[in-house]
Amino acid sequence: MASTSSVNEKEHLSHFSGRQSEDEHLCKRLLLIFLPQLLILVIFFVYIGLGAFVFVRLDEKIANKNFTEVVLFCFTTLATIGYGNIGPSTTEARCFCLLYTTLGVPLCVVVLGNLSKHLKKAFWMIRICFGGNIRRPMGDTALPLKAVLFLYIVVYMFGCLIYPEDEDPKKFTLRNLYFSVVSFSTVGFGDEYPTPSTWKTFIPMFLYLTVGMILSGMLFNVLHDKMKRIHKIGTKVKGARNVTVWFGSKQMKVAKLLEIVAEEFDAKPREIHEMLHRLDELLEHEVERRESFSESTISIEER
Repeated sequence: MASTSSVNEKEHLSHFSGRQSEDEHLCKRLLLIFLPQLLILVIFFVYIGLGAFVFVRLDEKIANKNFTEVVLFCFTTLATIGYGNIGPSTTEARCFCLLYTTLGVPLCVVVLGNLSKHLKKAFWMIRICFGGNIRRPMGDTALPLKAVLFLYIVVYMFGCLIYPEDEDPKKFTLRNLYFSVVSFSTVGFGDEYPTPSTWKTFIPMFLYLTVGMILSGMLFNVLHDKMKRIHKIGTKVKGARNVTVWFGSKQMKVAKLLEIVAEEFDAKPREIHEMLHRLDELLEHEVERRESFSESTISIEER
């Protein structure tokens, strides 16, 4: 009895230590995935705050504004929206602005790109988990057009609650739609711009502009892909028979290789022709896939 109990205890300890090791490994993987992203976000926020502090020190006109407005000015500058309601007026502030945007605009692009990537991955994970027999997307994680439009409308409805600030009661108007589209597309004419006077109004506006720009980028990419497909209607990839491939230690054209295969399996010329036609279609599909999609396949194991 004692020996049996000892064996059970050893098995239990072994199972516990193995599970603990798996948990530690999972925690390390999560840290490796999320820590760099969080670090980039922290650097971006610090960069915006530091820029606002320096602009206030270098420019008296900017210093007269609410600090939250200056912070939003720094963000919209890095996001290339540039409403124009605030701008550097001194030589020192303008020189700093040149350096600030040179380093900050690429940083902003990286941050928005990472957030966009994670949003798309989260969408497909939810679809895979709750959508039944949905296959993992191959080669690209772009959201469907319907999903992007739905999220765009939801975000716009949220924006109607925070802009314009002076409108009460809040409602859907052409004014806030115009502001949203101009801001999300980073056009930023400057005839409509937010003026958050407190952090309570700044944070929702900051989140609204960030998510809106991400969704606009997704929408433009989806529309661009669809336009490219429309443009390619009727075009075919030709010349597969003349492609040179390695077969064993020799180089030969696909047509010659298929002739050898035809002789070996006693295939008819018509069957060879159909095979070449099918090869053209496969090459065309591969070219479209490589041109249209730039991101890798979603890896369920990484989550």
